[in-house]
Parts: sequence; structure tokens; C-alpha cells
Amino acid sequence: MKKGYWLWKEGYVKAVSVKPNVQARKRLFLVKARVSASMKSISYMVNVHFDQGTGEVEFAKCCCKAGKGGCCKHVAATL
Repeated sequence: MKKGYWLWKEGYVKAVSVKPNVQARKRLFLVKARVSASMKSISYMVNVHFDQGTGEVEFAKCCCKAGKGGCCKHVAATL
């Protein structure tokens, strides 16, 4: 979480977009962002789905090696 907060605070989170009312089993917000790596010249695409009713994270994914399970510093920076 601390590394994710640092990435956000230092401006590594770019191109954030939000799509409301994405249909699945529930009504979800889809948040997409491009997060730059702090030590490399590469960017990672992050997708997060929020439940519109509760605000809970239903799904998260990042294209980095650690983000396949939805838990990495790039997802934390997006959140």
C-alpha cells in the first residue's frame, strides 16, 4: 500500500477513465488507468471494478507480473 501511495503521490498514475453502469451480475464502475513504473520506462494497464452500491472492489487486474492476482502496487496506486 505504501508503494502504491507513493506512485500516486509522485504522479505515476496517468490516463484515468471511469465508465459507469458496466453490466455484470451487479452494476459496476469500471476504472482504467495507466501507471508508470518508478524504475523502468514502462507503463502498466490497470482495471478495477467497483460495486456501485457498496463501493467495494469486485475485481482488479494489472498487466505487471505481480498484478495478475489483482494485488500489486499499481492497483494500489489506482485505488
